[in-house]
Amino acid sequence: MSGFAPRFGRRAWLLLGGYALENAGVGLVWPFMVIYLSSVRGMPVASAGMVMSVAGVAGVLATPISGLLSDRFGPQKIVAVSLAMTAGAALGFARVSVLGPALLWAAVAGAGLAAMWNAFAALLVGIVPVHARTDVFGVAYALQNLGTGLGAAAAGALLDIRVPATFERTFVASFVIFGTLAALILAAGKLYEDRPGGGSGGERADQSTGESGGHSTGQSGGESGGEPAGPRGPSRIATGGVRVALTDRTLRVFVLLNLSFAVTLVALQTLTPLWVVGPLSLPASLVGAIVSANTATIVVAQSFTLRLIRGRSRMMAISLASSLLALATVVYLSTGLIASRLLPVALVTAAAIAGFGLTFFQPSIAGMLNDLAPANLRGTYNAALNSAWQAGAVVAPSLAGLFAARGRFYEAFAGIFVAQVLIAVGVQLSRKSVPRHIDLGARNS
Repeated sequence: MSGFAPRFGRRAWLLLGGYALENAGVGLVWPFMVIYLSSVRGMPVASAGMVMSVAGVAGVLATPISGLLSDRFGPQKIVAVSLAMTAGAALGFARVSVLGPALLWAAVAGAGLAAMWNAFAALLVGIVPVHARTDVFGVAYALQNLGTGLGAAAAGALLDIRVPATFERTFVASFVIFGTLAALILAAGKLYEDRPGGGSGGERADQSTGESGGHSTGQSGGESGGEPAGPRGPSRIATGGVRVALTDRTLRVFVLLNLSFAVTLVALQTLTPLWVVGPLSLPASLVGAIVSANTATIVVAQSFTLRLIRGRSRMMAISLASSLLALATVVYLSTGLIASRLLPVALVTAAAIAGFGLTFFQPSIAGMLNDLAPANLRGTYNAALNSAWQAGAVVAPSLAGLFAARGRFYEAFAGIFVAQVLIAVGVQLSRKSVPRHIDLGARNS
C-alpha cells in the first residue's frame, strides 16, 4: 500500500490507521459474540441470535440518522460519538449475564458501528484529493479486513469458554481501543475539518456542471456531483437536502446495487458455514480457513485491483465483481462432483475468488457515491448507500436460514448464482444512468 501514501496525505493515513485499529477492536469480540452469550453466559442459542438481530436492526435505523447528523454537526463529531457508543457497549457486554441488558448493549453497539462507518466515509472523502477517492476506499476496505482478521486471530488464541475472564478481558481491551480512538478524534480538532477547494492539499476541484443522473443542483464550480463552491462548514446544509437525495436518479441506482449485492453476499456468507458442517460433514475449523482465505485475498489483492480500476469504468468493475461471486457460487453447486478429499481446497479457493471480487466492488461503489455527493450532503448520500447494505444484511440471513432449515442448500446457492448474474447484467444496462465523469472518476492531473 505504500505506493498510495503520497496520494492521500498524512491526515488520511492517520485516519486509516485508526480505522484499522477500530476494526481490530471489532474482531476481538464480535465474531465470538454468539459463543460468548450461549457457551459462557448460558443464554439459549435462539436468544444469542436475537441479540445479533437487534444489533442489525439498530444499525439500519441509525444509519440514516447519523447521515443527517453528520451533515449538520460535521462527520468528525459523529465519528467520535459513535466510537464512544461502541466503547460503552463493549464494557457493558463484559459483565452482561441476562438477555435484557444484552439486547440493550447490542442495540447501542449496532447503532454505533453503523453510524461510525457512515460518518467515517464522509470524513475521509473530505480530506483526500478527488482523484484518490476510489483508492482510499479500497485501502480502507483492505485495512478493515486486516484489522478484523488480526483482532479475531488474537482473540482466538486467548479465549477459553471455560474461563469467562478471558472473554471479559477482550471486551475491556475493545473498550480501551474504541474509547482511545474517540478521544483522539475529538483532540484532533481542526485537523479533520473539510476545507474549501476539494480534498487534501487543496487540489483544484473538478469543474463539471454537477449533473448527476438527470438531476442538477443548479450550481457549478464545485467537485463532481454538483458541490457548491465556497465554505463548506457543517452548517452549510442545502435546503431540502433529503429531497435532493431522494430525487437523484444515479443515487437510486447505487442504492439498488448495494442492496442487491448485500443480500446475495450475506446470504452466501450465512449459508457457507451451515453447508460445511452440515451436509458436507466437514470440521468447523474449515470455516475459519474459508474466512481467512477471503479476508487474506482482500488484503493482498486490493492494491493490485485499485491499479486495474484506476481510469476505467467503475460500473464495469462492479459487473466484474458480481461475475466473480457468481463463479465462486458455482463451486457450491458442483460440490457433488468434487472428490471429498478436494472439497476443502475447492471451498477455500471459492472464498478467495469471492474475496477478489469484493476488491472490485467496495471501492468502486463508494468512490462513485462520494464523487456524486455534494460536499454538504455527503453524510446523507453515504447514509442512503449504507442503509441499503444494512437492510440487505438483515434480510439475507433470514432468507438463507429458511432454505437451510429445509435442507435446500442447492436451491439457495442456485438463487444466489442467478442473482449475481442478473446484477452483472443489470449494471451494464444501467450504465447510461451514471454520468461518464462519475463512472470514470477524476483523473490524477
